[in-house]
Amino acid sequence: MKMTDLWTLYDDKRIMGFSPHTLKAYSLQFKVLTREIGNY
Repeated sequence: MKMTDLWTLYDDKRIMGFSPHTLKAYSLQFKVLTREIGNY
């Protein structure tokens, strides 16, 4: 499974009522992670 596929699991957190600030932090962390290790 590629990292971008895993992102859909995080994106579903919006439905679960996570704060917009939390979702933004998840997004930034994901971008840093994929930049560092690639999209494997």
